[in-house]
Amino acid sequence: MKDKSYSLREATLADSESIGIIQARTWKSTYKSILTDKFLSTIDESERVQAASNSYSNPHIKIFVVTENSTHLPIGFVCLGPSREKNLIADVEVYAIYVLDEHQKSGAGKLLFRQALDYLKSQKGMIAFVSVFKSNTKARRFYAKMGGQFIGEDIAIIDKVQYKTATYIWDLSKPIYAVGLATNKDISETDKTYDSSMFKKSFEKNWKSYFEKTKGRQARPLLLKALDHLNKKII
Repeated sequence: MKDKSYSLREATLADSESIGIIQARTWKSTYKSILTDKFLSTIDESERVQAASNSYSNPHIKIFVVTENSTHLPIGFVCLGPSREKNLIADVEVYAIYVLDEHQKSGAGKLLFRQALDYLKSQKGMIAFVSVFKSNTKARRFYAKMGGQFIGEDIAIIDKVQYKTATYIWDLSKPIYAVGLATNKDISETDKTYDSSMFKKSFEKNWKSYFEKTKGRQARPLLLKALDHLNKKII
C-alpha cells in the first residue's frame, strides 16, 4: 500500500470506538513480548473506547486518525498534547501513535507522525517528544527514521513492573527540519545519541536537488536559510 491509499483528518467523538479498538488490539500484538501476559490480559476494548471518548473533554488534547480510502474507516491514530514530563522542556508530547497490524509498513504511520509535527508547527511550537519502551526496537527504528533525536532513558512502571524507556525529541527550529528532511535515512542507529553531522552530511550531498525542487515555492527561503546555516554558497 502507498500513502495515497489513506486520508488524514482530525478525530471526532464518533471515532472513539475505532480508536479504542485500535489501541487495545495493537497493544496486545505489539507488546506481547514486552509487557507481561497478566497485564495484557487485562486490556479491555470497551475501557479503551471509554478512555478515547473521555479525551474529548480535554481541549488541550488533539487526536488525528488515518482512514483507509476504500472503507473510510480509521485504521490508525495519533494522540498528542501538553508535555507530562517535568524534566523536559517541550511544546508537545506524542502520547500515542498506533496503526492496525495489517496496515503497518504501508506509510500510514508516517502520515500520522508528519501530521503531529504539522500540528506542532501550526501552534507555533518547536519541540516535540515521545517516550517508547527501550526494547521496542521496531518503534525506535521508526522514530529514528522520522528524524527523532535519542536523548536518554527513563523508567516506566506498569502493573508494578519496571520497564526501561527511550525518549526521542524533534526540534523544528533546526533548519534541517524546515526543509523536510525529518525522514533522513541516515538516522538508523537507535542506540546512539543524535549526531547532527549525519544530517549535515546528507544535506550537503543533496542540497542541489532540494534547491531545484523548491524553485518558485514558499519553501525556497527556508532552504536558503538552511544553506546559510551550513555556510553553503549557491553557485
